[in-house]
Amino acid sequence: MVYKLLFLILPVLLSGLSFILFLKFNKHALNYPLDFGRKWREKRLFGENKTIKGPIFMGFITMVWGFFTYLLLEGGLYVKTSYLQVLHNFLFIGIVYSLGELPNSFIKRQLAIPPGKVHPKNPIKHVFKFTDTFDSLIAVGIAYYFLFNIPITTILIAIMIGGFFHLMTDKLMIKLKLKTT
Repeated sequence: MVYKLLFLILPVLLSGLSFILFLKFNKHALNYPLDFGRKWREKRLFGENKTIKGPIFMGFITMVWGFFTYLLLEGGLYVKTSYLQVLHNFLFIGIVYSLGELPNSFIKRQLAIPPGKVHPKNPIKHVFKFTDTFDSLIAVGIAYYFLFNIPITTILIAIMIGGFFHLMTDKLMIKLKLKTT
């Protein structure tokens, strides 16, 4: 089970850390909004922070880290597939990670909640804190289940561990001034 947890967590964690470095040194690269400025009910669909750099960078770098993780752990996984399929699957997982944030962003924009913010007295602040942490991880967990046939219990454990790492990377992004609260 340890191999499978590493297989699930490492590619996404290393990709997230790589993305933080990319943002630190390339803040303006690929800075085109995913919603192309479109609005629904006079409010942006996703806002300025959801750009094409997320799916493009996360797709590519997750493919790279995922492939290296697969090579490193291949013997302990009992998941045998072609290298080309592994590359394809991890490209998809990286894109899913990035797109998994969009429903939460859409709802927050429609409720006029700025990116990364929820008023401290808002009664649903805990719901958004949960979804901010786990939305992408749940989306990726579903993708792992279908792409690699990983048991659901292993995926759920990985999501919980991944949530902890997500909170830690959020703190790192705040410290690097890439994100506010």
